[in-house]
Amino acid sequence: MKLKYYPLLSAILGFSLTAGSTNAATVASFDFGSGSLQSGFTQGAFNGAATFDGIAITTATWTAAQNPGDAALVGNSEEDLFSDYLYGEDSTVILSGLDNLTEYTITIHAYAGGDSNLGADWYIGTNDGTPDHTWTQASSSPFAASTASFELIATSDISGIILLSVDNTAKTSRLNGLEIATAAVPEPSTIALIGLGGLALILRRRN
Repeated sequence: MKLKYYPLLSAILGFSLTAGSTNAATVASFDFGSGSLQSGFTQGAFNGAATFDGIAITTATWTAAQNPGDAALVGNSEEDLFSDYLYGEDSTVILSGLDNLTEYTITIHAYAGGDSNLGADWYIGTNDGTPDHTWTQASSSPFAASTASFELIATSDISGIILLSVDNTAKTSRLNGLEIATAAVPEPSTIALIGLGGLALILRRRN
């Protein structure tokens, strides 16, 4: 059977496969510690719950909330986020009010704020001995943004809850801030173009 070539539909197909997706949308941002609140963030609670737009974050068994400050952060646009924090040993963070069975990107901001040689294992769910991320900070000066934040990809349970467990590996763990974002999804125009691309394939096979 001879296949015919449809230039217009083929062009649409090619474009549909290269069109972009919308960026992941941040649904909540929390700043922890006892200092100034970072602009655009909601104040997180020390061993308690804080809520933004129906999404709650509950921290438990952290040792204290501190605001030691850090000369390396003065003038930094995220000074209020990283200059204060919660610290502890074996701690938990519970996210609730999320869409059920939905994948989220969770950005953890962890910076020692003047201390050094710190580390913590982060687990999605309970501590099963295999960490999903190990955070370490050998030195806190100068401030290194690239090592002060990391991402976890987690799926909420049937009740819209995600549990994170933290186990210290050196001195104590840190929690300066946490952001929750939905996964990136295709733009509506991209979805439509993919549909047209599929039509092109069908027409080619019928002729």
